[in-house]
Amino acid sequence: MEYIQSNNYGKHFLTNFEKYMTSHTPEQATAQPRPLIEYLSWLYEFYGQMGKFKMTEKQLTGYREKAGAKLAEFQGLIDSLCRCAVYLFQQHRDDAFVSQSAEDETKFEHERIYATLILGNFHNYTDCSVSFCVTLSKSEFFFTEMVIPALVGWYDKQDQELAKATVNSLLGLTYNMFFKNNSEIYDVLSRVGVVDSVKPYLKSSDVELQVHALILIAFALDESQADLYLGAKEVMEFLVGHLADSISRPDRRSKGYHTIELAQCVNRLALNDVNKTLLMETDLLPALLRMCSGGREDEVAAGLDILFTLSFLPANRERILAEFGDCLRVLMADQTQRQDGRGRWREARSLQGLDFNLDEQLSNPTAASRGSGDSKPGQSAASHRPQTARQLRRRATSTDPETVPACVLQGEHVMISYQHECKATVARIKEALAKAGIRVWIDYERMGEGSTLSAMADAVECSYAVLMCMSRKYKDSNNCRVEAEYAWRLGKKVVPLLLEQKYKPTGWLGLMLGANLYYDFSGKYSFDVKINELLRVLSEARAASKIVHEPAEAAAAAAASSSVGAAAPVKAASARPVGASRPSSAASLGSTGREHQFPSAYPTLPPISASSTAGGAGSRTPGLRSWSADETQRWAEERSLNLAAAAASAGKLAGEEMHFLCGCKRSAPEAFYRLLDKFFVFESLHDLAAFANALDDL
Repeated sequence: MEYIQSNNYGKHFLTNFEKYMTSHTPEQATAQPRPLIEYLSWLYEFYGQMGKFKMTEKQLTGYREKAGAKLAEFQGLIDSLCRCAVYLFQQHRDDAFVSQSAEDETKFEHERIYATLILGNFHNYTDCSVSFCVTLSKSEFFFTEMVIPALVGWYDKQDQELAKATVNSLLGLTYNMFFKNNSEIYDVLSRVGVVDSVKPYLKSSDVELQVHALILIAFALDESQADLYLGAKEVMEFLVGHLADSISRPDRRSKGYHTIELAQCVNRLALNDVNKTLLMETDLLPALLRMCSGGREDEVAAGLDILFTLSFLPANRERILAEFGDCLRVLMADQTQRQDGRGRWREARSLQGLDFNLDEQLSNPTAASRGSGDSKPGQSAASHRPQTARQLRRRATSTDPETVPACVLQGEHVMISYQHECKATVARIKEALAKAGIRVWIDYERMGEGSTLSAMADAVECSYAVLMCMSRKYKDSNNCRVEAEYAWRLGKKVVPLLLEQKYKPTGWLGLMLGANLYYDFSGKYSFDVKINELLRVLSEARAASKIVHEPAEAAAAAAASSSVGAAAPVKAASARPVGASRPSSAASLGSTGREHQFPSAYPTLPPISASSTAGGAGSRTPGLRSWSADETQRWAEERSLNLAAAAASAGKLAGEEMHFLCGCKRSAPEAFYRLLDKFFVFESLHDLAAFANALDDL
């Protein structure tokens, strides 16, 4: 144990191992069995021995993480082991790794041991260490010359024990790397195209391999690529079954996957709205109830994360409230401090966000019946500002300026919405803005005790602009989604900043960004140049906010002066309600030369529900569903739409299909445009726009 706790973590051993491997070619190293097998065995057993000491799971994870980080410092060793694995694969692809004959088992005994130990060590240390994963990803040839060819070449040999074992190891270590959600790792694995070699295993006859592939792809691809998961309900049920099984086991593992890993995978799949519906049809909710009520803090947190994600689909909220209401209210009322030092459960962002999506019926069950006139006469705007999620949303669409605080109408500051992995860049942006005299709200300076949701809502409401700092993890964050969508609903000026190179927003974030440009702070361009561009747009946003409301204030003052002695204050007739359209700052100020113009007015994000493509909500045209294909064609010809050619691959396009498209466009626009991309071929953007706009009239 003292050896494990020392700062060296086998530094002397690793130094000798690296020296041996870098001084021998793969052919030389594998020709002398004893040294290589002894080195690899020690490394493999060292990992396993740590689990035999009396320590908590958290302590064990910490020790293994440190061991992996120390190993990651020896890049020459890892690179040499990768070359050795590639050499073994290329020299003995079928005989050593696939053949099950007794003759080959004896002949290639050492080669099989080498391969098993190398891949086993890679599998172990990618599981525990981000640093090791980053170092391994730098040996790109390992993936292009072994991982990908093996996955592709052995798909039809998965019924053979040796081939399946190797495929499992390769899927496992690749999954471990994607699971870390690290941009550097993600860029390498995406560039070499490892996911394409995994996709066929989604249809494997071996259900275990199906699940391994599904879990890997869930972390490898963004959630907008739902076509990979459609029809995968059986695999999802298998995954949920393992989640439930892991909760029942002392070590919290099923098929090698930990409860938290499986929960995070489910949460990842649930980011896609199609999968939200599929998962609700499985036995997921009973498993989540066990997690949320079982008392293990890590499982409660993971369960709340999944429920928070599922609650973004309106159709799921009623069932979540019905089945989890009592359990969640207990967590809300619990005054016990969590052992992880993160305060009480009621302060958890996931629980607060879930409560927000459920119209605060957890923390305040009477909120649903509460009207907008709760404030007492004589109270200031600040003192009677509503605090419940339902009231916050009501204010977002209020047409009565007296119910809305002045800071909300005009804005006091710039709010920065970001994911914490980008904190260093965000802090630099904040300092530059503050130096220019701009008042900035950022969480690490302004968050105190109490509701972080309330603080976020206040920050968004009292802003005249919100900086939306886009990155892969920002899009995956439910907390960031709540902030961004709330700013959009309030009609705030949302300024998108790109903080991750080569990242292209998808999913809800892509929908919010639309076809608009952004300010690139990913490091690709000069920081000072981009800050100057940002300062210009924020100056215009501030000026536009004042211009919009000065006429309303003048009207209110004039009305007040002509109503001396009136018993009640006179409301401003022309004040713009929160969330309503305002003039484009470019149009009102005549600005030119900006990097982009993000729209000033934002429509409310459309709800996506299971009923959006059924019933009578799809269109406003009576009898549309009974149209024949000929009637659809006549409709298209009347509008000069070349629909026959564009929809050639869509097959029949009659009333039912048109009704479906109309409903999809209105309720789930992201899915609508994916359908256009999959089934339609338009010759120009003009043709696509003409068809999409024509559907709005149906």
